[in-house]
Amino acid sequence: MAELGRLYLEGSGVGTPNHQAAHRWLLRAAEAGEGQAMMDLAWLLSESESLPRDYFEAAHWYRKVVEESGCFDAHLRLGSFHLNGQGVRKSAQEAYRWFSLGYASLARFPVHDAADQEELAKFSKACDQARQRLSDREMTEVETLLAEEKRKRHFDQPISFGVDD
Repeated sequence: MAELGRLYLEGSGVGTPNHQAAHRWLLRAAEAGEGQAMMDLAWLLSESESLPRDYFEAAHWYRKVVEESGCFDAHLRLGSFHLNGQGVRKSAQEAYRWFSLGYASLARFPVHDAADQEELAKFSKACDQARQRLSDREMTEVETLLAEEKRKRHFDQPISFGVDD
């Protein structure tokens, strides 16, 4: 289901892209629990120029991906939605929370190349953008909540693959 949805999304092997058909197949796959389908569906709902934009529904799928797989890109997109008030309550604190959790999750992995550094820099920049909109009190509140959330998710422990990282 998800693969067919991606083919329609990209227009690969089916002629031109067909976002209505892509939506139909991606929704079925996302509802069946396929993580990449959830990401593709969320992107389609928030970025397609041929379908009505539905940021609320896109945020739902990005949040589901984060809960199920911790996908870094979903953290970034959810944070952006909160920073701009797209489909969710506009909140620099929530934006900072999602950006920070994404950064902390990503930072647990060994950094191997420039692409890894670039990905971390993207999260760092997003955190800075949200931080600039927060008062000292708001920043203290969100940092306190983040410390507990990071501890619960074991983000204080680096990931090791048992080889030379």
